[in-house]
Order: sequence, then C-alpha cells, then structure tokens
Amino acid sequence: MAEDILTVHSRDQAGYGICIDSAESWIVAVSNAGSSSDPEEVTFLGSHPNTDETFILIRGKACIATAPYYLPEDFTIIAMEQGACYNVHRKTWHSVLMAPGSKVAIVENRNPESEIHHLSVEARIRFTREAKTLLETR
Repeated sequence: MAEDILTVHSRDQAGYGICIDSAESWIVAVSNAGSSSDPEEVTFLGSHPNTDETFILIRGKACIATAPYYLPEDFTIIAMEQGACYNVHRKTWHSVLMAPGSKVAIVENRNPESEIHHLSVEARIRFTREAKTLLETR
C-alpha cells in the first residue's frame, strides 16, 4: 500500500496513543482501557480551553463525565453508545471511563491546551460510584 496516499494505523496498548497526525491541525488517537480510564484510578477531569474534542466508542463499555468550566465538581456521567460521536466543547471538564477491553477513538486539535481539575474526596467517591455503576450495568 502506498503510504503517500493512505495511512493505516491501529493500536492495542493500554491508554492513549496517536494513530493519525494530520498535516493540517488535527489528530486521531485511540485510547484502550487501562489505568488512565479505570474509574478506581481516575482522580481528575481535563479541559481544553482552545478546542473541542470528540470521542467515539469503538468496542466495549464506556461512559463520559462532563462538567461546566466554572463548576468542575458538578459533573454528569452518561453511558456512551457504540458508534455515536460525543463532542466535548472547549472549556468543558471531561473524562472518559472504560471497562476492561474497551476502545475509544479520539479526534482533537493537534496541540490542545490542557488544564486539570483534581477532584475532591467527596466528588471522587461519587465519580467512581456512578461510573462503575454505568459500566457494570450496560
């Protein structure tokens, strides 16, 4: 296959990794379930003040937590449906949680600015409980 007209890349390692890096300004990455998406291990939400970010569940079970920028601990967690696109708007706190064996595609700006909000103890307890419930009942 000619690399100058088509690039094919997949990945099976746990966590986030870029598969396609556009010559313009965007990338496509794949995140496989691992410690960075385990509800028991995640302690923070991330935000990108300069760009949106889109997530697509490819395989398994996943849920996404989102919260308004000025209220990071007022998060909502919803189950993701396979094949649907979940676009997190800029300046929105978010995290994707996955069950073992799950895979999520990510489309985002090549150089997003990133911020982190560390969850309080109380928020982390609720975060873990709600995410685990969604991932176990699907």
